[in-house]
Parts: sequence; C-alpha cells; structure tokens
Amino acid sequence: MSKNQKVGLALAIAGFAVLLLGTAGYIGAYDIGETVSLVIMGIGTVMIWMSVALMYFVKDISDKGTQEG
Repeated sequence: MSKNQKVGLALAIAGFAVLLLGTAGYIGAYDIGETVSLVIMGIGTVMIWMSVALMYFVKDISDKGTQEG
C-alpha cells in the first residue's frame, strides 16, 4: 500500500465520520441547527472527494531525503 493510499484511506474514514456527524445533527439527534449541519456534511463530502483524488489522481507522496532504486 502506497503512502497516498494510506493517507487517502485515513482521510476517507475521517470524512465519513464528519458526514455522519452532520447527518445526525440534521435529523435532530442533537441541536446544532440545520445550516450548521449542512455545512458539516459539506465538509465531510469534500474530505471524501479529496481522499479519492489523493488515492487515484495525485502523484505519489514521497518522503524527503529517501531515494528508491
């Protein structure tokens, strides 16, 4: 598993958790307001799409100071 995949997977998990947090607020599990919940859900969605981009479309993150080959 490359470093991009590890970071992307961690970002996707965090994004999903943020999305669930916003959804719970939106359906009224706790009182934070609908607008705030929508903003939180939007942030979670962006995090998930960033993880997809990182895993599939961004060149591999390399460690500085190390050379492969």
